[in-house]
Amino acid sequence: MICFSPFENNILLKDTIDMDELIKKHPNSSIFACTEDEDILGVCIYEIEGKICKVNFLKMFDDSPLLKDGLIRSLINFVDLKGIEYIVVKNEGEESFYCKIGFNPLFFRHFMIDLKGEESNYLFLDIKEFFTKGCCGSSSNNNV
Repeated sequence: MICFSPFENNILLKDTIDMDELIKKHPNSSIFACTEDEDILGVCIYEIEGKICKVNFLKMFDDSPLLKDGLIRSLINFVDLKGIEYIVVKNEGEESFYCKIGFNPLFFRHFMIDLKGEESNYLFLDIKEFFTKGCCGSSSNNNV
């Protein structure tokens, strides 16, 4: 069974990605993963800054775009339950993927976050707005 959930087993991840390097770069980060039984299908490393979730790293080990979509949407749901209002993610050539979910260019935001001058390279999602809009496949939001 495929599961999307917080993940704390860094030992399993060490075989797949260089966790030591990621932890050095992002010491306050948490892990959210897509797993199937003992297999890691994807991992998202994020950190919380006030009411903002910043995605620092996202890697899928399975080619399924549906699983990547599921990982992001599950993270959105998870952080919403923790009272987070926004998610920011670095745009690394996947703007259309994130825009289909509901992310926008960061210059449309109405909150402050320090991204060391790289704001134009990030996208953001207003979680409240995400949950008030219909899903991509719903009849109320067919233009997406």
